[in-house]
Amino acid sequence: MEKLSALRKPVLSGLCFLGMALTGCAQAAESDNGEAGLYIEVFETLMAEDPGLNDGAEYMALDFSELPETAGPMQPGENGDLDEPGGEAETVSEETAQAVIEYMGDEYGMDIMQADFEELKARGLFNEETLSLEGVLLEIQDLRYTGAEEAVVEARKYTSGLGAIGLEITLVKEGDSWETADVRMLWIS
Repeated sequence: MEKLSALRKPVLSGLCFLGMALTGCAQAAESDNGEAGLYIEVFETLMAEDPGLNDGAEYMALDFSELPETAGPMQPGENGDLDEPGGEAETVSEETAQAVIEYMGDEYGMDIMQADFEELKARGLFNEETLSLEGVLLEIQDLRYTGAEEAVVEARKYTSGLGAIGLEITLVKEGDSWETADVRMLWIS
C-alpha cells in the first residue's frame, strides 16, 4: 500500500502539470490575438455572409496574395499619434497561414488550401463551361489598420461569375481576440 501511495503523488503531479500545459495550449489557440486571429475572423465573416454561396462547396481556398506590403499594425509615432505603419508584411507567414488553414478545416470540415484564382484554374478546379468553382474562394484584397486595435479589410467570396460578394469588414480587438464590428456590402453578383 505504501508503494501505491508513493507512486500516486508523482503520477498525480505529472497529470496536473500535463493538464495545465494542455489547457494553456488550448487557451492560446482559442484566443490568438495575432494575425491568424484577424484573418480567421475575416474568413468566418465572409462564410457567414450570403451562406447560399457555400452550398455544395467541396473545398475552401484562402487567398492572402493581395495584402498590401505595409499591412502591419499601426504603432504610435514620435508624437504619440497612431500614424506610422507597424512592420512590413509582404506576405503572410507560413506559420500564420497554417494556423488559419487548420482552424478553418476544423471549423468547416472541408479541404482547405492556400491558393488564388489563377492557381485554382491551373489545378483544374475552375470549370470553364460554367465559369464556376467546385469550392469557395475567400480573398483578402486590402487590409488597413486604422489604429492599434482596429482594422478595415476589403474581402471577397467567389464561387462563380454570378455567385460572388465583396465586403468591407471593420474589426476591433476585444481583449485577446479580433471581433467584427461592422460589415458593409460593397458589391454582389
